[in-house]
Amino acid sequence: FYVVVFGNAMVLLHAYKKQGQKAPHDDIRTALQRMADALT
Repeated sequence: FYVVVFGNAMVLLHAYKKQGQKAPHDDIRTALQRMADALT
């Protein structure tokens, strides 16, 4: 799960089923884009 906290609110940015040790780059990119959208 990727989340961001705004005061008392927590926003789920992205969730995926992890199948290895590292998070896939596409999932990280998606979460970062959604965080940028949430902050604007």
